[in-house]
Amino acid sequence: AQELSNTAWSFARFVFADLPLSAAISAAALTRLGDFTCQNLTNTAWADAVLLVADAPLLDAIAAEAMPKIREAGGQNLSNTAWAFATLSVL
Repeated sequence: AQELSNTAWSFARFVFADLPLSAAISAAALTRLGDFTCQNLTNTAWADAVLLVADAPLLDAIAAEAMPKIREAGGQNLSNTAWAFATLSVL
């Protein structure tokens, strides 16, 4: 899980959009979101927002996975996730 979110984060950090890579990360993440920590969920949503990749199935799944973990998430994770969803107009 961490390797997927870190890869997404790294490419977004350098504003390097690669749609086939984003699609591959999304497909892999969708099968493993249960293993994602709050930070992994945040990083993945943040990366999509920075690159303006509005992957609705992935973002819906991230939202569903994040809800039960919301008490574990710190302020930074909550604000970054909210920013990502707002940026992509998912709210």
